[in-house]
Amino acid sequence: MKKAEKKEPTIRDLQGDIHDVLRATDSLATSVHGLHERLECVDEKVTSIDRRLIGVEKRLIVVEKTMVTKDYLDEKLADLRGELVQLARKGDRKLMTLAGELYDEGVLPEKSLKDLYEMEPFPVVSIKK
Repeated sequence: MKKAEKKEPTIRDLQGDIHDVLRATDSLATSVHGLHERLECVDEKVTSIDRRLIGVEKRLIVVEKTMVTKDYLDEKLADLRGELVQLARKGDRKLMTLAGELYDEGVLPEKSLKDLYEMEPFPVVSIKK
């Protein structure tokens, strides 16, 4: 048996191969061009998002500088509560003083005086005569 001889490619075979390679190259170039366009679009969107994030960061810095903390609010509410209690005590003392004077003048009966003294928010346990 004879050894199989290698057949040399003909020009027509080479032209077909070159044509196949050119078709593949064109297809690849089209795909690369499409990817390039998509990447440009993505780049524009990322740039837009970056600009928006910078604006958000600036606003957040302002919010962080001006916002109050829970501890601050708790402290201020406690102060306010103390001031309100002081005001209520002043009003209560004035009312009790007036009621005592009205009782002393005989305008207010003892039962009414006792009822006033026992009322909230600051009831008095005993009546001073």
